[in-house]
Amino acid sequence: MLPFILLSLLILNIGTCTIVRLAWGGKFTYDKKASPLYNGKNILIGGLMSQPDDDFAGISELPYQMSLMLRYSVLGFNPKNAGRQIRELTKRKDVLIANSIGCKALAYSRTNFNERAFINPLSHSIILDSEYQLILEFLGPILEVITYLLGWIAVIPFIKTGKNSRYSLALIADQLYFLQYGDPSYEDLEDLEQSYLLLSIGNEHVQRDIAISIYENVKKYRSVPIRSVHISNPDAASVYGRAIKELLVH
Repeated sequence: MLPFILLSLLILNIGTCTIVRLAWGGKFTYDKKASPLYNGKNILIGGLMSQPDDDFAGISELPYQMSLMLRYSVLGFNPKNAGRQIRELTKRKDVLIANSIGCKALAYSRTNFNERAFINPLSHSIILDSEYQLILEFLGPILEVITYLLGWIAVIPFIKTGKNSRYSLALIADQLYFLQYGDPSYEDLEDLEQSYLLLSIGNEHVQRDIAISIYENVKKYRSVPIRSVHISNPDAASVYGRAIKELLVH
């Protein structure tokens, strides 16, 4: 009797969490008090294992005073679902700024008529160094399976990745998985006339020439003269801030 009960609880744990993650996971969370319907705001999207609260904390040179922080959910990340959500939240005057893997969701949003900044984008697997591609090709699916088998344990945000960032195993696994899989099509990035590309000169994990070729149709490109790729780094924040001000603050 006891083994049957334990097996039932295990199946219930895995089944219910899987249903919730597939149905409601993958989207961002945000503060409703931040006036998401306001026309004329910064929409900020964080990067790999980092929430926008940390990534943009040291950058004051933003186009608008009001910012909508789109935070990754403990239920996981799916760039297509997140991209549709971005499109729904975006108004005509809004400016969108994404970092790292957040650029994948921004690419899927097709918010082509808005000014957008892609910072060190990891929107396509081929941008990553080939060694990392090989690792993630095998590691990504394995981690995904493990987190689904863990059920609700996988969505507990017990991993601190920054001052204001807490991640769950499910979220980390999803981000690593979508670094390698689920790339947006080139049609998603065919209209970049209102977009900008910022690339750090010290990003050793990114093939800069490939990133530039993917984003070759951007309005302007800036090579950021700093070794750190972490825009939350205080020294890096001021440099990225100046680049953002040059490109986006009119």
